[in-house]
Amino acid sequence: MRPLFCSLLLLAGCYDPKPPSGSYLCGAGDACPSHLTCECGQCVTDKDDAACSFTIAATSAVDGALSVEEHEQFSVAVQALNARGTPALHFGGTATLSSTWGDVCVGTGGCTTSPDEVTLSGGTGMATIQLNRETNPPLSAIVRASFGSNVGTSMEKITVHRAKATRAPLPLVLPATPQAPFGFATSSIGAPYVVKDANGWSMYFVGGHDRTLAGFTLGAGVATSTNGMDFVSPVKLFDDSLADASTQFGAVSAYVHGGRTTLFGARGAISADFASAFVGFRTIVRADVADAASFGTTPLFEVSKSGCDECVAFDSPMVIPDPNPGLTGGGVDSQVMFFAAAQMTDTGFELAVRRATAPDGKTFTVEPGAALENTFAETALLSPRILVDGTTYKMWYSFAKIPSVSSGTTGAATVSPCNPLVHYQVGYATSSDGYYWVRSSTNSNRPTLKTSVATDLFEHGGSVLLGSVIATDGNDPSNGISLYYSPMTLVGTSCVPNGVGVATTGKGS
Repeated sequence: MRPLFCSLLLLAGCYDPKPPSGSYLCGAGDACPSHLTCECGQCVTDKDDAACSFTIAATSAVDGALSVEEHEQFSVAVQALNARGTPALHFGGTATLSSTWGDVCVGTGGCTTSPDEVTLSGGTGMATIQLNRETNPPLSAIVRASFGSNVGTSMEKITVHRAKATRAPLPLVLPATPQAPFGFATSSIGAPYVVKDANGWSMYFVGGHDRTLAGFTLGAGVATSTNGMDFVSPVKLFDDSLADASTQFGAVSAYVHGGRTTLFGARGAISADFASAFVGFRTIVRADVADAASFGTTPLFEVSKSGCDECVAFDSPMVIPDPNPGLTGGGVDSQVMFFAAAQMTDTGFELAVRRATAPDGKTFTVEPGAALENTFAETALLSPRILVDGTTYKMWYSFAKIPSVSSGTTGAATVSPCNPLVHYQVGYATSSDGYYWVRSSTNSNRPTLKTSVATDLFEHGGSVLLGSVIATDGNDPSNGISLYYSPMTLVGTSCVPNGVGVATTGKGS
């Protein structure tokens, strides 16, 4: 019979004078309760009860191998082994699961609140798990089970593939024309940046209007949705001015924090030459939505004053909360920005992804070197969009393979998304810390997104500009990820994104 004081203190926890075998880890000097002995760091009744190691077997593996997509569920059997290497039939503890590549999520639901643990009974346990980071050959993922300091690994090498993105069959927003406008946007509508807050989804976009022989005015706007698909009630936030290059801007992103939404973007055209490359702005700027008219009033940093001496132009900045403020020396308000930069080289210029940090959430400093450099296969990088999935950073970005990028007018025009010889597609890279990125081996032959002949009426421009990436439900990437994008087209003589499409991965597809 349980002592009365234990019954009264049950909710607060009560010391059990006879704890179950294996429920305690050994203390200093291998100390254990009097009736238990220390074996493999655990206090047990019998040494064969201790989980000294584990085996993990994927039940669907074939010939010692398993191939899955990111966040694809599969089952594993976990067996505790004693010091003799035989099943620890009386072990009943909880083992923690982890992976050598990315994160492990346990259960059939979402991953944001699921523990990465499996409970064993009689030394064995079953779990449905998913892995969240692509492996590139010859890399493979190995699942680990641990209890205290005792660890065991999976028998199989697990190949994890990038989650396939499936396009919605119809565009969310058709290219804007005077006959079919999207709110104030009568000439173009694109560069969608979608966020979710307490009121639902908001899509920030760039829309062209008031077309003349000289061109048209670009405005930044916002439309709302209750489901992330049907966007309505577009309103204009602010305009640029054809007469004043300092007010011209590129794609606009939004950062939701502390009940506020802050817009970020690049502003102030460098020249018509670089503007034709869609990376032609001298400053990175911000403004709260409530004060959008001040967008660009005070630059966060600018060409020649940013700490990036080789940078000659910026575009497509986006900001996320700093997942690892300890690495950047930041506090609770620490933020990380990624953006595209045109950089001068010995042979001309290149388009790469750069990174900046604001440990105080206010002052951004550009970090040295590219976060993602261009390569022979990806010579021009635009519109980096980052999503943090568990502890894994994921970056999608638009890229093109351009044989020669030189300086001068010809060079900038060469990398333009509206050049009929250039085709920007959407690539993918992952990172464990946001600094060192691993490109997907599928980028060249199976990119995440590229223009499709089947939707030529919508995507007739030949290049895909990524607008934003978000968990489809606005919360948990394991339930699907949505990529919002625009085709790039020439409207008159201007190269602009026109139209909005979406593709989804995983459960959202």
